[in-house]
Amino acid sequence: GARTRVIYGSGGYTVESWISESLNLSTYTTPSAPTPVNCMHYWQPTSSACGSGSNPREGIIYHIGSQNNSRSMYYNHHCACLPQEADFPCYTGTIHPYAFQQIIDDVGTLRGFVGVEVQNQPANAYYQYQLKAYFQ
Repeated sequence: GARTRVIYGSGGYTVESWISESLNLSTYTTPSAPTPVNCMHYWQPTSSACGSGSNPREGIIYHIGSQNNSRSMYYNHHCACLPQEADFPCYTGTIHPYAFQQIIDDVGTLRGFVGVEVQNQPANAYYQYQLKAYFQ
């Protein structure tokens, strides 16, 4: 199925296009701590997107979860080098936060997600936003 980033903008410019991405939930695991209530994460160690932080880990950590059993969810990601050892894989600093909504068909089967990220970068006037749609 289609897995796409629909619109992306950052630093004063906008790109409107369909860009192929993936969201493969089979790679996600349930963390043992903190309490794994409605939350899964994935560490993609092959990506070396960061180079500074509190530890030598490389890659990106992805989280998806919800606060309850509704269709509203959150999705975020951050560089794996940022969390302290005691907090790994969680991180409470600057992340890429998304509000996600489940797409459910008439018989209750999960068909995908739609989501939006809106982020102001610290100490400057730049912004970032993305609209995403993932379909199975």
